[in-house]
Amino acid sequence: MVWDYFHYANLARKGLISFKNGRITVTGLRVFLVDVDSLQGLSDRLKEKFGEETGAKAVYDAGRGAGSRATRAHRRFSKKSGEEQARYMAKMASGAGWGRIRVLDASPDGEIVVEDSPFRRRGAGRPSCDFLRGFLAGAASYIYRRRIDCVETECVSAGSKKCRFVLGSRQKFSRNAKLRKFRNQLAG
Repeated sequence: MVWDYFHYANLARKGLISFKNGRITVTGLRVFLVDVDSLQGLSDRLKEKFGEETGAKAVYDAGRGAGSRATRAHRRFSKKSGEEQARYMAKMASGAGWGRIRVLDASPDGEIVVEDSPFRRRGAGRPSCDFLRGFLAGAASYIYRRRIDCVETECVSAGSKKCRFVLGSRQKFSRNAKLRKFRNQLAG
């Protein structure tokens, strides 16, 4: 875990993190700091306005885009690919405060566990890490150069001790009896 945080210091030392003229960039990607409650509030407003399922899918899609862009930016720096890139991005996300991320399987049909997800909503009664789920799908899609989706099969918001994500194709989620019940989480 210590690597995750010191890696950002190393990126800054190499000039790959910049704080200039009111802008923050990390490996060329402009970022900004926002508290988790504000991001969750935006998610909540989308769900109130458009309904739970449609709002969750909009947040998932936004996460997909963020995951793809971040992975593309970091790939230029890291020169990693495939499963090595997937593990690298998990470390980067952990270091950025996205929770303790463990990649159990870094393949396109992989599995990821997140402890202390900043997107958890205790008492929500359903998986709520829609942005993180989308981020993982977008990162994996960029890494493996094909559409990969992600479902959250366990979530602290639904009473689990951790959040568990499964990556794969839509066909995988349609064919696998254990995963079929999570298909409603997939956008479009």
